Order: sequence, then structure tokens, then C-alpha cells
Amino acid sequence: MFAVWPVEALEIAGEMHTYAKRSFCPKCGGRIGWFRNGEAEIMIGGLDTAPSSLSPDYELWVGRREDWLHRLEWAGQYEGDRGA
Repeated sequence: MFAVWPVEALEIAGEMHTYAKRSFCPKCGGRIGWFRNGEAEIMIGGLDTAPSSLSPDYELWVGRREDWLHRLEWAGQYEGDRGA
């Protein structure tokens, strides 16, 4: 699962490298996130302490949703990336 924050709301400690707009750990190659248009798309599992109070405002790539995942009725729905 990924979450998107404004870049200024994210604090990253340690070294990070970027290739093709995707950032990763230079030691293990693990993906950290994707930074663009003032937003940071971060893998929740990559955080030291994942916030437990997240509530999605929107869902991306809903056409690829697994059949067993339910639509979030309150969230905006996008077939691809927002603005794409």
C-alpha cells in the first residue's frame, strides 16, 4: 500500500538515491518513494513507524483493483494517476 503526502510533511533520515523519479536505498535497493509535483508517494511498509490514523481521500488505478477489495465509497476514484 502506498500513501501520498506533501513533500514538506515528510522527514527522511539517511541516504537516498533517485533514478527515473523513483527514490531508493543505495545499500539494499529498497524503494523509498516517488517524488513529483510537490508530493511524496511512499510505501507504507517502508516507514519505521506507519501512521495508524490514515484515511484515504482518493484511490488510484481502480481498474486494477482486486475483486476482493471493496471500493472506498467516500474516496475519489481514478482509473490511473490523478491528472493523467
